[in-house]
Amino acid sequence: MISKLSIQNYKCWVEQDIIFHPITILAGGNAVGKSSVVQSILLIKKAYENAYNGEILSNDINGINLGLPKDIIAKDKTSEEIIFKSVLSDGESNAVRLTIGNEITNPLSFVIENKEELMNDFEPYNKLQYLNAERVGPRITSDISSNSIFDVGNKGEFTSHIIYKADLLKYETHDSMRASNLSKFSANCEGWLNIIIPGTQLNISMYEEVNKVTIKYKNEKIKSDEYVPTATGFGITYVLPIIVAGLLLSSSNNSVLIVENPEAHLHPYGQSKIGQFLALLSSCGVQVIVETHSEHVINGARLQLAKMKETDKMAVNFFNSVDSKIEVEKIEVNEHGELEKWPKGFFDQNKDDLRELLRLRL
Repeated sequence: MISKLSIQNYKCWVEQDIIFHPITILAGGNAVGKSSVVQSILLIKKAYENAYNGEILSNDINGINLGLPKDIIAKDKTSEEIIFKSVLSDGESNAVRLTIGNEITNPLSFVIENKEELMNDFEPYNKLQYLNAERVGPRITSDISSNSIFDVGNKGEFTSHIIYKADLLKYETHDSMRASNLSKFSANCEGWLNIIIPGTQLNISMYEEVNKVTIKYKNEKIKSDEYVPTATGFGITYVLPIIVAGLLLSSSNNSVLIVENPEAHLHPYGQSKIGQFLALLSSCGVQVIVETHSEHVINGARLQLAKMKETDKMAVNFFNSVDSKIEVEKIEVNEHGELEKWPKGFFDQNKDDLRELLRLRL
């Protein structure tokens, strides 16, 4: 489990340390470096995976196209190397050093300068699931994953197939994450979906002859018939990959789940519940990293941890632009789940708007 990440010469960061706990929140305005922290972790993982060939292509980092390496290195860089150093909770540390490759023969190439070191080292993120903010929306059918491991895909594109596959293999979740009296994997997925979006039920069918999977929903609360995903909004389709990925990782030691914008397309009630889900997941040994613009997600996580008396497992990192520089401020969470401070710009818009409305009445 990562406890600290040091970033040098990458994008907006000349030198910056980020603190991590079992559940870590990355919050703040737009374009203030939150996604760059996520990308740093993905680049570390990719460097370990590609150590033998000695290079990384910047246009395919877990499905992300970062652009040209020469445009990614920090403008005020202190050297020609991009360096990522991570310290793990057991005290072990590692570093990844990247330089820009030959801009003529391959303008997308990063050279891994310490590839021999990485080849002989243990990869710290070998059980990592990343879910992009741009997840796959409602589809009538979805593809079958050819991957032998349980991976919903960076955009959740294999979610339906993974649920079907997990049922066939009788995959079980961590006891703490069970949301059904049944041990069946799909029953627990449906149980959590019902907590987040009340009344929702799912039904998955496999069509091997065309390598496709279908998923249909119905809502018990309104006694609806089954309907295809395209007949409803994005909320179910966007949150289901998070549930499935989390439940898969819950029974796997030293795993990491990175989720961008888990609140997307959810009602505030559902946003709070997915925050509670992610906090509960962190108590099972999964390190959860969340990039969010939702105070409801954060509040849900705080509430769940306070109930379990495990608020020390949460780190809230607030990213903010100050005097043309980006700063990261760690906000402590006390034993009651309360935030020790509320810096300006940290989810204070509601208060500001209400104050302005009150002023207009005077």
